[in-house]
Amino acid sequence: MTDIEIAEARLIYGNTFDYSRIFFAQESLLNDIIFGIQDWASGDPDSRAFVTNTLVNFDVNDGPLDFPTMIHELCHVWQFEDAGPFYMAEAIHAQAWGQGYNYGYTDGSNGDNGDDDLEDAFTNNPALSDKEVFELFNREQQAEIIMHYYVRRYDETRPVNEYAAWQPFQNIVFS
Repeated sequence: MTDIEIAEARLIYGNTFDYSRIFFAQESLLNDIIFGIQDWASGDPDSRAFVTNTLVNFDVNDGPLDFPTMIHELCHVWQFEDAGPFYMAEAIHAQAWGQGYNYGYTDGSNGDNGDDDLEDAFTNNPALSDKEVFELFNREQQAEIIMHYYVRRYDETRPVNEYAAWQPFQNIVFS
């Protein structure tokens, strides 16, 4: 990770990670094959990034990884460090057969209208800890929640948005 990427990641994850152990994909034949197959299978030339343990895989031919996507993918690194490699199967299940990425928002870029569902998760489960409430959401929804917190709090290209409903979840991944 570059110093700029680490500085941006620290806004969300603090010192949670040993950033020297997190790697981003590089241009390679294997990367071209993986994302060529993904593009062919999905019928979409815009490849979806994914994480294998501490390697953030993305199609370098699609351009650099933007910060919101980086924050989303680093949540999967956090999941790996928190729960081990099982997060991968859980994330794939969420994408293919589960509820997918949407935890209740109407705008996938910033989480608009997702606050009610986040607040309801706490209201409807008062006996659970914040982390247990976070675990009510699937692995992709967790990563979206953290990404939306980042966008709502730090993305200067967007109007300032309320982020209080997302804050308890960000506190879980920050150390």
